[in-house]
Amino acid sequence: MKTTKRIAALLLVLVLALSLVACGNQEEKKLLGTWQTELDLTEALSEALSGSSGIDAAYLPTDTTVSITLTLTLAEKQACTIAVALDKDAFNAYIASLSDGVIEMLYQSGEEAGVDRETFDSVFATQYGMDVKSYVDTMLEGYDADTLLDEVESTEDGYWKVEDGKLYFSDEKDFSGDDIDETTYHFDGETLIFDSITTEDDSFSQLEELGLELPWSFTKK
Repeated sequence: MKTTKRIAALLLVLVLALSLVACGNQEEKKLLGTWQTELDLTEALSEALSGSSGIDAAYLPTDTTVSITLTLTLAEKQACTIAVALDKDAFNAYIASLSDGVIEMLYQSGEEAGVDRETFDSVFATQYGMDVKSYVDTMLEGYDADTLLDEVESTEDGYWKVEDGKLYFSDEKDFSGDDIDETTYHFDGETLIFDSITTEDDSFSQLEELGLELPWSFTKK
């Protein structure tokens, strides 16, 4: 009788273990594929310009959106790719749309010094050889967008795994390094949602530094 009970207990343990493995495999299958999300960079960009560049927030564009596309490819055998791309056309449009605000700020700085706009234009043309608008537009056209692109855009290959209901990323297939990133996530229908990230990874950490707060919602491509 005792032997029968032991066998039954062993079978129960095996059934539970197999069911847990099956659940893990099903979760991995659900995650396999290419996932993509667009993150709005406009607010972070506006804060940077109004802070470091001193542009009055009232003159920043409100009708131009700059976004970052984050593409996450989870392949079989734990291989993964994380790609971050900036919408360059939207970024250039945003920079160009700063023109009117910067011009107005220059005029106001002159008025605060007791110089009317007509006199300001005359002095400006004498000093720089062009009117205020031409000067500002030239400066904005020469803005080094590629510097920001180099800092933001990246494509990194690595490895992924699901364990204890969390998604992990690493440069090492055996997850032996110190660069393991831990992500809590859930599904809302067919949408993959990252709830939180504990990261040492360049791609994820840069996005967080830009103020792109979670949760992030991914759709499958």
